[in-house]
Amino acid sequence: MSKSWTFDSVDQIYNYTSWIDIYETFTDTQLLGFLLYNVYFLYLILGSFILLVAMIGSIFLTLTKKKEKKFQSIEKQVFVEISKSLFTK
Repeated sequence: MSKSWTFDSVDQIYNYTSWIDIYETFTDTQLLGFLLYNVYFLYLILGSFILLVAMIGSIFLTLTKKKEKKFQSIEKQVFVEISKSLFTK
């Protein structure tokens, strides 16, 4: 008994996706959402993880603690001797 191969049986074997049928039934936004969250979700997760690591790294690099703290002494500025100050003409 020979089995006849038709297009329907090939579609069932190879799990063929007809993108034209999907495109005709959805709007552009729905199609983009379908592709991002169903087809390319691993790339979406990987890209978001890379951005998270970059954001945490940039925050870490900008929040360095200085060992030497600088303070302003107002008394030294007000009561400075004029003879020790530098004047330019």
